[in-house]
Amino acid sequence: MKFGPRRGHVMAIFERFFRDFGLLLAALVLCLFLGDFQLLLENGNLVGLVLIAPVLRLIQYLTTRYSIAGERLIIESGLFQKKRRELPLANITTVDFTQSLIFQMAGVYAVHVDTNSSIGSGDSGQGKMVLNGKDAIFVKKLLLARQQDLREDRISEEISGNTVMASPGELVLMGLSRSQILIAVQMIAYGSAAVGILDKIFTRAHIDGDQVLQASLMKLSVPLLVFILLTALYLISVIVSVLLTMVKYYGFRVTDREESLFIEYGLLTRRTYTLMKEKISGISYNQPFVMRLLRRGTVEVFAAGYGGSD
Repeated sequence: MKFGPRRGHVMAIFERFFRDFGLLLAALVLCLFLGDFQLLLENGNLVGLVLIAPVLRLIQYLTTRYSIAGERLIIESGLFQKKRRELPLANITTVDFTQSLIFQMAGVYAVHVDTNSSIGSGDSGQGKMVLNGKDAIFVKKLLLARQQDLREDRISEEISGNTVMASPGELVLMGLSRSQILIAVQMIAYGSAAVGILDKIFTRAHIDGDQVLQASLMKLSVPLLVFILLTALYLISVIVSVLLTMVKYYGFRVTDREESLFIEYGLLTRRTYTLMKEKISGISYNQPFVMRLLRRGTVEVFAAGYGGSD
């Protein structure tokens, strides 16, 4: 059997939607808000700027083809500078699926391939394709034809009797164990921006927001004020940390197969991983203080093909 040569799914153009189309959307929203689309027509430089990323993404899609023939996965890309990458099937260690929110709505998958190559630099041993569900399963079977543990007639393992799921309480504990410093810094940055926006709103409404806030704060002693601010910042960062963890690891489940472990999780971005047991090189068990009290912990698995990823 063979696959291709062919392009991936057309939704590959929108894989990094907000990164590639963010400026274009912002420009359209601005024109819609001002009620003047003539602004785009009068500013050719602006139009060129916002269209750079979408056009490059379209060119990448139109000039990239994938094929599986014989014992190799072949990825050909490039418009002016052609590039051809060949990954021997015998060296492929991992084939995993990822679904962003847009991909979930369209029913397509980003298929990530890795050979755990130590030769060359960058992603020389990696490849990625965007395919619909049926093609994604078919390609994974072809790429891992030499593996002994193939149960890829479906993407999810929700109905498997060998599956262990993380409970919502365990995900909350994981969120509580994360460092709150970075989140607190982000909250300060977002809070400052929000204060600036609210200040403009108060100004337009002829309400002196600065004086109202200052008058309220002056009624509090300095130590009490610092305590209140730090406590509020910490509590907000904890809530945000828990929410981010719940969204990232939503539906986390691990399925024990004969020769591998299947891992699936995510709400906005759905991820699936297949870890071949024979390629697992190490395991690290971690217990932050909060988890130690409740006899819980996190397991980090080191497996060939994943490098330093989590």
